[in-house]
Amino acid sequence: MKRRPYADSYCSDQSSFEDSAHCAGVFTACHKRERIVDIDISKDYNAEEVEENLNALKDDGIFVNLKVAVEAASSSEDSEDLTKAFNFAYGAKGDLYYYCVGDEATEVYLDFNNDDRYEVYTRTGSDGEWEKTVTYYTEDETEEDAKEAELDDASFAGVWGYLSQYRGFGEGKGTKSSARLDSCGRDCDVYKYRDGKWIPFVANIKLEQEVWIDKATGACLKYTAYSSAKAGDSAVSGSVSFECTAFSTAWTPTLPQVDEEHTRVYNQPQE
Repeated sequence: MKRRPYADSYCSDQSSFEDSAHCAGVFTACHKRERIVDIDISKDYNAEEVEENLNALKDDGIFVNLKVAVEAASSSEDSEDLTKAFNFAYGAKGDLYYYCVGDEATEVYLDFNNDDRYEVYTRTGSDGEWEKTVTYYTEDETEEDAKEAELDDASFAGVWGYLSQYRGFGEGKGTKSSARLDSCGRDCDVYKYRDGKWIPFVANIKLEQEVWIDKATGACLKYTAYSSAKAGDSAVSGSVSFECTAFSTAWTPTLPQVDEEHTRVYNQPQE
C-alpha cells in the first residue's frame, strides 16, 4: 500500500534567516501531520486588487505595527552570530502619514492636507522634543515632487513591502489552512511552502516558509522562513520573520503641538 505524502505542521515563533529573492521566518514542530498539496497564493489573491484594498483603507485611517526578527548562525569560527529585532509602526489617514522604526528611533508625521505646503513633524526617542518643518510648494518643488520624495522613503516603502510579501510566492508544494492571527485579531489563510518551484533546491539545503494572508484585505500579516545549508564540516542556518501585532482601521491620528521655537519654515511666500 502506498503512503500518502505528509509533512510536519509548524506553529511557533522562533526565527531563521533566508535571503535570496525572498526571506521569511520560524518554525517549531507541533507533532501534527498535514497533507502536502499544490498551493498558489497568486491564484487566491490578485496583487492589484490587494493594493487597491490597502489604499482604500487610507481614506478611513489604518494603523499597522509589525515585529521583525532576524537570526543567523554559522558553524565557522570566523563568523559571528547575528540577531536583530525591531518594531515597525505605520499609519495613514487620507493625506496624513505616520511611521516609527525601532523603540527609540525617529517618529515622523507627514501632513499633505494643505494646498500650498506640507508639514513634517519629527522626534527621536519617546522623550525627545517634537520638531516641525513647513515647506511651501514652488514651481521647482511641487506637491507631487514632495510626496514622491517623502513617501518613497525606505520606512514607508518598507511597510508596504512587508504587507505585500506574498507576491514572491506562486505555485508550489505545501499546505493551506485557515486560522486567526491572535497577535492582531485577524482571520487569515495560512500557506506553508515546503518546496516552492522558484526556489533552487539541492540536497544540502533545507528551506521552509509560512505566509499568513488577511482574508479581508489580502495583506500579508505574518511571514516566516527557516533555512539551513551544509557543506562538509561547515553549516549555516537562520531565519527572518515578521508578524503584525496591531492592525487597526478607522484610525484617527493627532498631530503634536509644536511652538515657534521648534518650527522651521522654507519657501514661505513674501507678502
